[in-house]
Amino acid sequence: LSYLNSYRALVNLCTVIVILAVDFPALFPVRFHKRYTRGFSLMDTGVGSFVFSHALVSAEARHKEKGLSVLKRIRTTLVSSSVLLLLGLARLFVTWLTDYAVSEDEYGKHWNFFFTLASVKIMVTVVFCVLPLPSYSGYLGIVLGITYQFFLSGSSLKEWILVGDDGSGQHTGGFLNANRPGIFSSVGFCALYLAGVQVGRYLFRSRDPTWRSHVTTLHSLLLTATSASLLAWLTHTRLDPASRMGVMVMYCAAVTGLVVVMLVRNVSTKFW
Repeated sequence: LSYLNSYRALVNLCTVIVILAVDFPALFPVRFHKRYTRGFSLMDTGVGSFVFSHALVSAEARHKEKGLSVLKRIRTTLVSSSVLLLLGLARLFVTWLTDYAVSEDEYGKHWNFFFTLASVKIMVTVVFCVLPLPSYSGYLGIVLGITYQFFLSGSSLKEWILVGDDGSGQHTGGFLNANRPGIFSSVGFCALYLAGVQVGRYLFRSRDPTWRSHVTTLHSLLLTATSASLLAWLTHTRLDPASRMGVMVMYCAAVTGLVVVMLVRNVSTKFW
């Protein structure tokens, strides 16, 4: 799927550029940096897009999970996740060794995005082992996202993620309190990943390369983008303002809508 490859290449290229540009305020204004309390920025959108792009080409999205036993799927996931865990440990060690300034408000004292990716892959595999319903991964993502949002909005979880045990916002004490933003945001990213798997499964379905097939694909993608954007607007105005910190439903829906719109553009370009 050339349009999918071009989208993923664009996400990876932009990720590299932004990571390098963030240390140069004159080139990359602060308004594009990650948000630590409310709202989300360009970089926050990029993080979600990166997770979504991986979900689009996952084994479940490409219908490769068929015929694999539960143990083999778990073993494969653990092996692939171990690389991400090693990268996360390497980053943690290098930043500690060089005393490189890292904001603890982003993921926590020890946590980083590599650990988030690894934990999301493991959680999604567990979900599909318990509920082997990859064809309904989007619905599973919605249920997980709404349940997670219920705990964020209906309890003190959201406030605790922001300020911690002592209310100071510091990342001290035990491992959970020191890394609460990264650990709990992984649940929201898991819901986003499941949505990406659903979109990927639709794109990788066998279909004839005809005009009618392209129109059907565009229609389905536009419907998905519209539904996700509407959900983002409703949750932002009626439920809880947007926040990337806890990876709320609004953030997941907004990222889904944005990614699908980009896919619509790529499919349209390929067709016309």
